[in-house]
Formats: sequence, structure tokens, C-alpha cells
Amino acid sequence: MQIKPFRGMFYNKAAVSMQDVVSPPWDVISESSGYAKYNIVHIDLNKDKRLFDQLLADDILITDDRPAIYVYKQEYEWDGVSRQRTGFVALIRLESYGKNTIMPHEKIIPSHIQNRIDSLRTLKMNFSPVFALHEGSIGIGVNGEPMLEVEHEGISNKIWPIYDEDVIKSAQDEISSRQLYVADGHHRYGSGLRYMDENPEAEYILMYFTAMDENLTILPSHRVLDVRIDMDRVKLVFEVSEPGSKYLASSTITMYRDGFYYSLIPKDESSLSGIIDLHTVLSGLESNLSYTKDEAEAIDIVNKSNGTTFLVNAVTPGEIVRVCNAGVIFPQKATYFYPKILSGLVMYKF
Repeated sequence: MQIKPFRGMFYNKAAVSMQDVVSPPWDVISESSGYAKYNIVHIDLNKDKRLFDQLLADDILITDDRPAIYVYKQEYEWDGVSRQRTGFVALIRLESYGKNTIMPHEKIIPSHIQNRIDSLRTLKMNFSPVFALHEGSIGIGVNGEPMLEVEHEGISNKIWPIYDEDVIKSAQDEISSRQLYVADGHHRYGSGLRYMDENPEAEYILMYFTAMDENLTILPSHRVLDVRIDMDRVKLVFEVSEPGSKYLASSTITMYRDGFYYSLIPKDESSLSGIIDLHTVLSGLESNLSYTKDEAEAIDIVNKSNGTTFLVNAVTPGEIVRVCNAGVIFPQKATYFYPKILSGLVMYKF
């Protein structure tokens, strides 16, 4: 796939505090109340063109004076371990999903696609990059202090511009030979494709690229049903262990109901992913389903509702490659990539 440098748009750190203006991606925010006056969420979530134009006119939003790609490093702690993930942000030419280009890994919510198309039509702007994965490393060195730095919810976010044409060319060559996988931002990529159908000149979209390696943190997303599931329904797809009184973390899915834990092993030995098999069992029960990353919360909800929870292990990068290359899609919320890429840090106006 083809990438290129661009003149990034940023908040003017001489005019605002960066902590006040960045936010998580739009799809994990339900409302804009509580955010500071100029926070990007007011523009992105509410599609407020009047505010957007005001920030441009007042030089609160400014644009780099020359094209670059932007190294983006996040430093954070998880499970008591200090970690960091580094990638870079560039424009990528929109291509249809497929092998040798870019592949989705997760089902989407159709209404979210329409939401993002409406944003593109109104604002002609990418406020946060699509989060894409590639196999193998692409090393881009940085020196000196970052151009932008902000701590958000305990996570350090740092940005360095790369103007060197040789370094940019090397990154372009590397990406052109890689299969890409969408981690987060399926709705943004899908809406970009749809918008390009209306406006062929809008053929590039903002994207963050990072490797599928030990620095990639994927969290589990446990499934919680507010009803007591029929055990015979489960046994059609899984081998079910004898009930136990304690949760034993393993490579299997663990079902909890009526105060007991059951280990589930897919009956199909060619299974691509246990979480895909699980959603065969859950078909038709989506309206009863909720999600949480917190194991204790999942158990507590079920104890109060007399329902059923399914404790799942995090999907692995290898599992994503295997499933995508087989032409299969994970169910919604199969993965939670941590930390999220911030909105309002590096932006693209087309």
C-alpha cells in the first residue's frame, strides 16, 4: 500500500494546555460534557464546524510548515510492568480490503459508519488515525525532545516529526511490502472508502502503523449475558468440563453461572478462534449481551442477575493473522488494544 508524508495539524501548545484538548477516540465517548472548552471532542463528536473554523481562525489549530511522517511513542504501565509502544503516523492511500492490502479483523456497527461519513462531509478532517498493525519491525530513530508531549490518563504520549526524505522513503518501501491489519478504526477506514466514492480526490486517510510484537498490549473483553444460558446450547459447540468452585485461568474460555466455573474447549479441532465459536452459541442473544474488561465486574453482574458470563483470554496477534488470512471476521469487541491512540494530537485536514 502507498503512504506519504503530510503537513500535520496540531493544537498550538503556546495557546492551550495539551491536557485540555486531546481525548480518547470518538467511539469510546458518549457525550462531550465535562471536557474543556477547546477539546477536540466538541468538534469531532458534535461535528461542530463553527467551533472548528473559530480555532483555525484564532491559530489555536495550526499546521506544520512542511510534510512529514510523525513518530508516536506511548509509555504506560500494565500489570505492574512499564511498557512502551512506538509507531508512526502517515497518510495512506485508501484501498479496498483484501490480501496484499489491508484487512479488517472485527465486525462493525453500521450506524457508526454513517456517523463518520457525516463527520467527513461536514468537517473534511481526520481527527485521529486508523490504528493498523503489520508484522515485523520498521525502525525509525528519533533524537532530541518531542515536538508534542502530553500525559493522558496516566499514559505518556510523545510525537516527533520526521522530515528526512530518505527515512520517509524507507518507511514507504517497508509499508508497500507489508500486509496490514486494522486494529482500531474500522469505522473510520470504512467511512473513508465510502466518502472516496463520493469524492474521488479524498483518496488518503490518516493512519498509525505499529508492529505486532511484544510491545502490543491486547486486553480481553469478557462477555456477560443477563440470562441463564441453556447448557445444551453450549455443548453443541464446546466440550464442557465438570463444574468448579474456582476460576482457573487457562487457554480455554471459562463460563460462569450459578456460582460455578466451567472450562470450554471447542469441539471443532480446526477452530480458528474460541471467541468466534462462542458467538455461534450466543447468536440471537446479542440484545442480552454486554462487555467488560474487568473479570471481577463480570462475575459480580452475573451473581446479581442470575445470568451467565464468559471469561475470555485476550486475542493474540497470531490469532488475528490466522483468522484474517482465512477470510473470517471476529465478532464485535473481540479485542481491546491498549492504550488507545489519542484524538486531537496529530490531525489531517484534506
